Amino acid sequence: MKKYTVIANWKMYLSFDSTITQVTDHFDALVTLANNKNVSLFLAPTLPAIPELAIVFKETPVGWCAQDCSEHIAGAYTGQVSPEALKAIGCNACIIGHSERRKYCGETDEAIAHKLQALLDYNLSPVICIGEHEEGCDFEQAVATLERQLKPIFDVLTAVQHKINGLPVYFAYEPVWSIGTGKIADELHLENIYVWLQQQIHKYAPSVSGVLLYGGSVNANTIKFFKKFDRIQGFLVGKASLDFQEFEKILKCIMVE
Repeated sequence: MKKYTVIANWKMYLSFDSTITQVTDHFDALVTLANNKNVSLFLAPTLPAIPELAIVFKETPVGWCAQDCSEHIAGAYTGQVSPEALKAIGCNACIIGHSERRKYCGETDEAIAHKLQALLDYNLSPVICIGEHEEGCDFEQAVATLERQLKPIFDVLTAVQHKINGLPVYFAYEPVWSIGTGKIADELHLENIYVWLQQQIHKYAPSVSGVLLYGGSVNANTIKFFKKFDRIQGFLVGKASLDFQEFEKILKCIMVE
């Protein structure tokens, strides 16, 4: 039985107080789920809550993932948070390149690659989000988008892969049209995408511990479908992770051999 990585991305749905309540109310259950040998569990709540929760969960296997970071190490960048600061407050990983950041904040592929470099400098696992925008794209169209998004990523990984020393690097394929819509890609498309991704990682960063995730309408009803794909090694779960009962069902389905 392979081990799945599951990241709960809570975006900006919960306030600070609601986040603390949500996690502490389910402390025992979260720790039990995180202790399962088949799951590596990360929570990505609102950033201000992470320091407090990292202390509360300090002796547990629950991991903490930031939702974004600065591409800069330090300097006059008002409002940004450096990877160094994320490391200091207890983060193990950080999401970069999420489609919402690309759309609303105008993030470029090059800026995302700079964030990757900054995270690696502080030994934080990057969760690199990629995915095509248009529903119904054929394989060649989807790959053209992924190639553009990944080129600067692989440039960085090629240059520094000898320094990574086994740090997991997560590649989260999220078809943008599937996020929060309930629509999912067909089986052949997903299989072809993950075969291609695996080939690209082997070609451009063979010594990197690349972990392939899926995101986009992952919920208790769709998880069995996604679990069929051998190359999918984990999931980036959005809104469905806010409902603990729903999230627990997702995790328990993953744990079943």
